[in-house]
Amino acid sequence: MLSNPIPPNNLSPHIPPLPPLLLSSLYNDLGTSIPSPLPTYRSTFLKAAHLTSPSEPAIIKNLGFLLEQTGRIKEAEEMYNSHLSKYELDAGINFLEKTLCPPHQNSSIQAKDIYLKIVSGLLILLSQPPPRNLQLDPTREIGQMPLGFPYLGIPLRPLLTLFSRAYIKHFPILTQGSIVPYDKLNSDGTIELGIIAEYSGNTSPGKLLQSTIIGLHKTGKFDVTIFLPQIFKTDFVEAIVEEGIKIVHLDIHNLESSKLIIKNQHKDILLYMAIGMSPLTYYLSFTKLSRIQVQFGHGHPITSGNPTIDYFVTSEFFREEGGGRYSKKIHPMLDDAILGIVRGDDEGRVLMLEGSRVHVSRWRESGWSEDEISRILFVGRMPHTDFLNLISHCSCALGTFPWGEGVTTFEAFAVNIPTVILPGKVTVENLSLGQVRVLGVESELKANDIPDYVSKVIRLGKDKEFRRSVKAKIQDNIHKLWEVDEIVEEWMTFFTSI
Repeated sequence: MLSNPIPPNNLSPHIPPLPPLLLSSLYNDLGTSIPSPLPTYRSTFLKAAHLTSPSEPAIIKNLGFLLEQTGRIKEAEEMYNSHLSKYELDAGINFLEKTLCPPHQNSSIQAKDIYLKIVSGLLILLSQPPPRNLQLDPTREIGQMPLGFPYLGIPLRPLLTLFSRAYIKHFPILTQGSIVPYDKLNSDGTIELGIIAEYSGNTSPGKLLQSTIIGLHKTGKFDVTIFLPQIFKTDFVEAIVEEGIKIVHLDIHNLESSKLIIKNQHKDILLYMAIGMSPLTYYLSFTKLSRIQVQFGHGHPITSGNPTIDYFVTSEFFREEGGGRYSKKIHPMLDDAILGIVRGDDEGRVLMLEGSRVHVSRWRESGWSEDEISRILFVGRMPHTDFLNLISHCSCALGTFPWGEGVTTFEAFAVNIPTVILPGKVTVENLSLGQVRVLGVESELKANDIPDYVSKVIRLGKDKEFRRSVKAKIQDNIHKLWEVDEIVEEWMTFFTSI
């Protein structure tokens, strides 16, 4: 354990002190390279970097992002405002200060307040004049994107439309370089298909689309190219390489370079596996880089908010009539359901990942007893196979809302564990609803409201015969979730029709 992680600037009487810029750069590099499970040390080094070079925007953005993601919004806001009041306006810091969003909220009311504050900040940005430098690259000026706002539990499209307008005004480079529309390129009917895979496909959309992409490639009707913003060794990449599918690497730190790389591949259709999980792919989506641009609507199913995306792919299986009134974190909206489960089953236990422990203080403030809190069991990170083995011993899995779930449910069903869902409270495309419909267990696992959700969970826990019958249905129909041929045919029909 490091007692004082900050090295002094006079390490030896024989070594002169490091210049402030070099020292701050050292601290900044240490603060951004330490693994995320060690936020205290990351914060210590980044604060030291900021103290050494208080006017350096890159350091402020790194520290601000860390403060935001650890819930210290007030600190981040004060630091941003201090910089904006003392130094020349920095477009990135100006934007970040007005769109701060913590990853967790203490109540639904707080979530709404945060949402309204972000809307207010975006409206201020829209009222401000554009920067003098119209070539500012947001991949460098903004840095890492906050991922908190999709979890606020409030409709996303109006918010993301405002985000889009504000980004375009302050970073006009986003829309520069769009291609001129053209007809399909290949006379032989082959479709040039480009696919942007964030994090080398090591995402929910990557897991969902891997077999489909390979299936499209094998039809011989598509010339498939995978664009990778990051270079990781993943199962997705290994499978793509094994099939001989072309891979092209993008420049994650240079938007214009990445645009040019994609345009030079001359694709008919560009499929974004997700938008909003990483900065580069979000910013790329503002430019028309192919004849048709498509967003996959599952896994990280939020809209881009800008008009350059022509299609958002969904399914009739994932729609719930009357749903979508609200937008995998534990949102306060889910608290009543969890509390109802532990109160309704004296022997019941709810397993959560260790990161969810941050919600304990909220539960105490909401009146949960210590006995009720003690029946929430937290488990640390573990190898994926160990995780699947752990959940295979559970009576059921809990579908989360308002965000929803997808691959998590696939994995639960794969080990024959029922998942109770409440699609009417989910804001995004409900992948789990499609799964329970395909498996023939919609009446058993789809709840109509929170009391019904709690009742179904408790019944699965207490009624062994009921649980056995549900699991038998899942076992009999699970093969339907893995059948790829029909899915490939549907994608092929869609792509050839647009």
